[in-house]
Amino acid sequence: MFIEDKDELNIKCSEDSINGITTVRIKGAGIYVLCGEKSVYVYTNDLSSRGLIDCAERASELLNSCSERFTGNISFSMQKAETPNSFEIFPSSVGHGKKIRILRETSLAARSAGETIRQLNIDYFDTDQRVEIYNSEGLRTEDRRITSRLRLQATVETDGRSKYEWGDFTRPQGFEAFRIENDYTSFAEEFIKDMAEDLRAVPLKSCIVPVVFEAGPCGTFWHETCGHQLEASAVSRNASDFAGKVGQVVASEKVTLIDDGTISGLYGSAAIDDEGFPTRKNVLIENGVLKGYLCDRLCGRRLGIPSTGSGRRQGYTYAPVPRMSNTYLAAGNDDDEEMISSVDEGLFVKRLGGGTGGREFSIAVSEGYWIKNGKISHRLRSGFVLNGRGIDMIKKVDMVGSTLKTDSGGFCGADSGLCPVTSFQPRMRISLMPVGGED
Repeated sequence: MFIEDKDELNIKCSEDSINGITTVRIKGAGIYVLCGEKSVYVYTNDLSSRGLIDCAERASELLNSCSERFTGNISFSMQKAETPNSFEIFPSSVGHGKKIRILRETSLAARSAGETIRQLNIDYFDTDQRVEIYNSEGLRTEDRRITSRLRLQATVETDGRSKYEWGDFTRPQGFEAFRIENDYTSFAEEFIKDMAEDLRAVPLKSCIVPVVFEAGPCGTFWHETCGHQLEASAVSRNASDFAGKVGQVVASEKVTLIDDGTISGLYGSAAIDDEGFPTRKNVLIENGVLKGYLCDRLCGRRLGIPSTGSGRRQGYTYAPVPRMSNTYLAAGNDDDEEMISSVDEGLFVKRLGGGTGGREFSIAVSEGYWIKNGKISHRLRSGFVLNGRGIDMIKKVDMVGSTLKTDSGGFCGADSGLCPVTSFQPRMRISLMPVGGED
């Protein structure tokens, strides 16, 4: 049983005017019943004893073909895991006025960037989610997850051309996330400047070239090329090129890929997953060899492996499924500068946008530059994409740098809703990769 009690606040600022304050309280429970490899999930917002019993009876009726029966009383034992993200200022303790001031400061910073802004919307969000989890093995556990976020949406115009884009400033913190004004105001200013620079950039034609990925946010590459395929839900339904390949070489020997929900200060971290298992560090690929998958309880039954603390969900209206948390490429030993200096012509990707994963992947490039004669030449206009078959591309990693940099994080959408995640890496190079640009 998963019980959720969550407060959400959203304050909207449009063209420097506050035009909406929305507070939401989400409270309910989901009951997950497993019988062998079968499962039923039901939920309710009636948390009375009668409401929970009715919910459980519905689950039982839906799973009436199950031969297993549970009888007897359960003695619950509290099992608390240490939270990786600490909180200082709970959002509910701060008045709307201070949060509105953050919006006004952010708007002022964006407009001070010196560019022509045709439209600017900024949203302030904070969430405070409290969860309790109980199961028939006697587990009782709980967690509290607090996040703060700003979302900028802007249309910028320069040289007769315009561009719309959105971006998030995310922190797994309470209101202390805005303690240092330069953090969020610099984010807003750079966001606008980058849009204008992109409008002045040069379009790229489709090509197949070496691609160097910058350290930090380019970890999205791993999320899309193989992260989703390493979730046991994809493996169990044979929708993954990695199914049945544990112990086999599936990537370059330069590749060690890790998913770790315990890292302090990252957006995808939590004390426990949404089935009550403590989060942990999971080595998925080590020196090119597949070591395992991200697994929840149900997929673990289907594959005959234990949970890896990866059962996640947006809230009580979703059943848990295996999901990534903080996914990253481990640092290597190669020289960052040599990755570029040894390329005659190729692509340097500084920042990736959204993408889709699976056996075939496609990822938009938000900020990229052309490499010519071993030097970064000029900026390329966004709109081009990187694509290919994930298991093929990760075999072409020929250099991995020694400096690992993290990222601020974002959201991943899947069968169990939107979950906060982080993807990051050191600088990395793929020897040859298809790039879809203008024809």
